[in-house]
Amino acid sequence: MNNLEKEKDLAEFRKEIATLDPSLFNGHTCFDKLTPEQRLNWLAELVIFVHESKSFRIKHKL
Repeated sequence: MNNLEKEKDLAEFRKEIATLDPSLFNGHTCFDKLTPEQRLNWLAELVIFVHESKSFRIKHKL
């Protein structure tokens, strides 16, 4: 993937993020109020996100 493609991917990602409500990124999860199953699901999603983000950065050498 060349730099132009990387920039297009990043621009598209930023455009999609910009459409989301800012309250989604305030760091507030109410983790203490989740059931044990919900906590595990939340943590599993977090692990997937971190893995995919790292893979993306490595792939695109960011």
